[in-house]
Amino acid sequence: MRYLFFVLPPLLFLYAIVFLFIGLKAMIKNKPSVINSKWLFVMIFFSVLPYAIHSTIDLFEYGFKGPFGLILSITPILFIVYVVFFYFIIKGYSIYCVNDIDFREAVISSLNNASVKFEEKMNKIELTELNNELSIAFTSWVGAGMIKLKNKKDKVIFINIIDGIKQFFKEKNIKAKKMLAIFYVIFGIFFIILGAGSAMLFYK
Repeated sequence: MRYLFFVLPPLLFLYAIVFLFIGLKAMIKNKPSVINSKWLFVMIFFSVLPYAIHSTIDLFEYGFKGPFGLILSITPILFIVYVVFFYFIIKGYSIYCVNDIDFREAVISSLNNASVKFEEKMNKIELTELNNELSIAFTSWVGAGMIKLKNKKDKVIFINIIDGIKQFFKEKNIKAKKMLAIFYVIFGIFFIILGAGSAMLFYK
């Protein structure tokens, strides 16, 4: 258990960095933040890694006997499954501090400018000539959207689409939603306070 207490403050500071980066980037540039989703995967990976390491250490300390040993032996396996699952789920790019209308218009405009023929469907856009599709998701209350390509074979075109989204925000002078940016900054400050408090408590 001491190991978990030791790694808790760095994890909280990691969360703080992510939230502050999203919020401050949107506030300083006054544009929605477009971020590669791999960084979200990195945050999730390091969030669960300490628990897997802790369970492995306890497993060698207490052995495989009894229900507790069974639970400890399953935890590293669950960690691997969890990480692999999110590796395939969290791909593409995330766009923060934007509303659903601007998000959709940016995607559609970028596809048109790239001369990519498409067909809109529920939660996805089929790229008809490319025999591929874009998965689209948007969460209104956090002002965040995610866009990812189903098949990597058209990765170059996908990058062009992302660049087109950024260009749309710039040319149309789309402003970041300040209240959402402030929301991320507040959460970042909150995690800094938690990290500092836990560090003072556990690193005595």
